[in-house]
Amino acid sequence: ARYENKNLKQVFSWLKDYSQPEIAGRVIINLWKEIRRHMPLRVFTFEESCKKILKRKFPSFDYEYLKTLWSEPVSSHRIIHFLNYFTIKLDSCVKIFEQIDLLGNTYETCLLTGLPISAVLTRGSQIHVESLFLRLTKHQNYIVPTPSQLDKEKMRAFEYLPLTLEPSFAFNPDPVVVLDYQSLYPSIMIAYNLCYSTCLCRLDDINSSSSKLGC
Repeated sequence: ARYENKNLKQVFSWLKDYSQPEIAGRVIINLWKEIRRHMPLRVFTFEESCKKILKRKFPSFDYEYLKTLWSEPVSSHRIIHFLNYFTIKLDSCVKIFEQIDLLGNTYETCLLTGLPISAVLTRGSQIHVESLFLRLTKHQNYIVPTPSQLDKEKMRAFEYLPLTLEPSFAFNPDPVVVLDYQSLYPSIMIAYNLCYSTCLCRLDDINSSSSKLGC
């Protein structure tokens, strides 16, 4: 594909911190992250992913060995070996992409929520819930207000900060229960407005006549 920006160092500056790249007109998919999200594997190396998903083994070579094949070619056989390795690796990436049906699942989510592909791949579950409710409110002729920057600045601080307890990383002889509300928590909060600070207002103002709904 043609790319007009000639400053390639600026375009590919994301390689330094391993962050999600952004290229105009292109959707960049991190296949490693998608495999971690969709497949219950114990090890998420490329070789292990090929073994579990494609049911075939893929050779593992050290990067120093591959660098030697490319930088110090004694014969054409070493260059062919180098090119074959990465050709098969790229082909395996495409087959993994097709096997987990990443494109089909992403398109179905886009059609359901109305979100762009980049948001479905990179954003969390809360934006999915918000997008669904925006569609429902529009269908019922409701308008959802969007707070401005001034409205956000006028908001009072939280009365209490949420507390999340995590078990210590150690051997526990007694059972440990970990409750995961990654998807359930924002869905219930948005759907039923169960947060006390937004539904019942602050406790100090609950008996006051000037209390209003919200923080």
